[in-house]
Amino acid sequence: LMNRTVLIALLWTVTGTASGQVANSTNGLVWKPSRVWKSDALPSATVSKEMASELRVSDMTVVLEKTDMKDVQKRFGGTFGEEGDAGTSLEWLCLRGGDATEQWVLWLKSGEMDDGTVGSFQWRRLNRAAKFDERCGSLPKTDSTVYLPIALDLGMTESKLLQLLGQPTAPQGNTLLYIHEHEGAAQNGPFTALNTVSVVVRGGRVVAIDVLKVSFAD
Repeated sequence: LMNRTVLIALLWTVTGTASGQVANSTNGLVWKPSRVWKSDALPSATVSKEMASELRVSDMTVVLEKTDMKDVQKRFGGTFGEEGDAGTSLEWLCLRGGDATEQWVLWLKSGEMDDGTVGSFQWRRLNRAAKFDERCGSLPKTDSTVYLPIALDLGMTESKLLQLLGQPTAPQGNTLLYIHEHEGAAQNGPFTALNTVSVVVRGGRVVAIDVLKVSFAD
């Protein structure tokens, strides 16, 4: 089995491989997900229970490690982006949403270990002037919504975030990282489940949320 330290470092590289600004593409449009946590080191877990293992996008429930990326594409359209190769490969689907007052982007991401399923996602608030690459899909204007299993939302205040999740496992600049980890058992043996939530705060409000869930054999 792969050394756990190496595995975690690889996971962090995979989920953050598309680093840079939000308007990150050759034509300056919103396309690739940006890296939220800037370190390859993953601190020890401090959160006692799993925080987010699914999300609802419009009328579709997306379960991390279970929902196929192609099923999301069939529902909302868009073209898959790809970067890296072998163990550092990342596939993503860019979806645009919002309302009359704001717009945002939702990236659904799949790394080598996710085997074609959605393993992580990033939900980020955008300036109204931001423009999207034509490869991004669009949520229906009648139901352009994202809901998480915990009451975490874009635009919420930092104080409410801290009331909801408590003190972060580790802060880094304006990013707060929360980590949960637990052991489990399945038919093919024991495993470790890792759930991370990274929240970017600017001006006292949440502007980006990045969630990862991955399970691996011990």
